[in-house]
Amino acid sequence: MDKLLCAAVAAFSLVLIGCGSSQTGPALGTVSGRITLDGQPVANAMVEFTPVQEGRPASGRSDSSGYYSLQFTTSTKGAIVGEHTVKLSTFQQGFDYGGAEGFENVASRAEEIPEKYAKEPLRVTVKQGSNTIDLTLESGK
Repeated sequence: MDKLLCAAVAAFSLVLIGCGSSQTGPALGTVSGRITLDGQPVANAMVEFTPVQEGRPASGRSDSSGYYSLQFTTSTKGAIVGEHTVKLSTFQQGFDYGGAEGFENVASRAEEIPEKYAKEPLRVTVKQGSNTIDLTLESGK
């Protein structure tokens, strides 16, 4: 009887371990690329990919050459596999909270992304694996 009880406990433990390991979250693909406006790099732009279906958005910021990569969480790179709408912004408020001293003046930055991209966001598809998604914008001059 003791052997049967031990076998049952061992089998139940394996089931529990198996159930815990299947909770890995949504399928992700890593995403990086370059943001340009009229052929010029867009520096310090916030980029956010929001799944068309349900799910958490992924975001990043472009560097001085317009290159970005997305973070799904603070410790996980990528975005959910599937179709996304893309939000872009270079706007930066003129003040930042400076702690005990109050507000600290920092450089303001106007929005450089043409308004048409806010009205009709870009749509992109993230695939499993590594994705290079360049965001090529035009001002419409």
